[in-house]
Amino acid sequence: MSKTYASKSLKEQVWTDNESWTIHRGKLTSRGRPQNIDPLFLAVGEKLPLSALDSVKKNMQDNGISQTYPVASSNFSLDHQLYLC
Repeated sequence: MSKTYASKSLKEQVWTDNESWTIHRGKLTSRGRPQNIDPLFLAVGEKLPLSALDSVKKNMQDNGISQTYPVASSNFSLDHQLYLC
């Protein structure tokens, strides 16, 4: 029996450094009945460059997510953090 996997849809580009980093806003939909449950997090970002955080925060506020402080933050290196909002 084959299983369906999560699918993602990208809505817009939020930030890029024109070299190796690009950050998009989008939606990840899991298999099953995700429309019947409330999401655990409003936004998830992994290994975001520090130079992108202002653009990401502004985009989140423009899209109705006013609480843009990290719930969990972990430093992977000097330039990367994990934020869960």
